[in-house]
Amino acid sequence: MLNVLLLVLLAIVFFVAVIVLYVFYLIRRTYHRVRHTFNGSSGSSQSAGRQADDARGHRGGSRQAQGGATVYDTRSDEVAGRKIFSKDEGEYIDYTDV
Repeated sequence: MLNVLLLVLLAIVFFVAVIVLYVFYLIRRTYHRVRHTFNGSSGSSQSAGRQADDARGHRGGSRQAQGGATVYDTRSDEVAGRKIFSKDEGEYIDYTDV
């Protein structure tokens, strides 16, 4: 009877250890994903740089490219918001709903 109780206790301890290790794995994986997202840079210097860019009129947006590289938009709002085509380029099409 004592052997059975010890065996059950050992199984419970093993089960709890597996759950604890799995939770540790999930926390570690999340930490590495967040660290990879922010490229390992410190948040305070990045935040201060972003605030300075905002004061100068920079948008400072970034996005993840398909190859995994991060693309930063450092253009000012004036340059980023301008029209691509001039007014004399292109053609006008009169659209009528059928």
